[in-house]
Amino acid sequence: MDRVDGYNVYIGSLFALRNQDALKEANITHVISVVGPKERPSAISSLQTYDGIRGHLTLDLLDQDKENIIQHFPQAVRFMEAAIADGGAVLVHWLDTIYPLLPLEDTCICNISDPEL
Repeated sequence: MDRVDGYNVYIGSLFALRNQDALKEANITHVISVVGPKERPSAISSLQTYDGIRGHLTLDLLDQDKENIIQHFPQAVRFMEAAIADGGAVLVHWLDTIYPLLPLEDTCICNISDPEL
């Protein structure tokens, strides 16, 4: 799990979601799960044993180049803004590949920094 410099936002894989010690150390309170329908139950079950979660957003996306992740930006940005405004920290995790998430994270961070973008 890696922190986005200057923000209470972290990125990681499904493995990061299962590391409860790291979640507690980072004060993770909100999670965005970017997973396909088959992985959704695993993400949900990992969160059920962690008592620090105040919010969970699941984005049903397959780890494929043709996925339209742009459609999820507004919802993800609102979720992250609310979490940070509430004093929380957000973990954005995917199944195991970082590349599809980079545009999502960049867009969310840019919008949190400057809503006019």
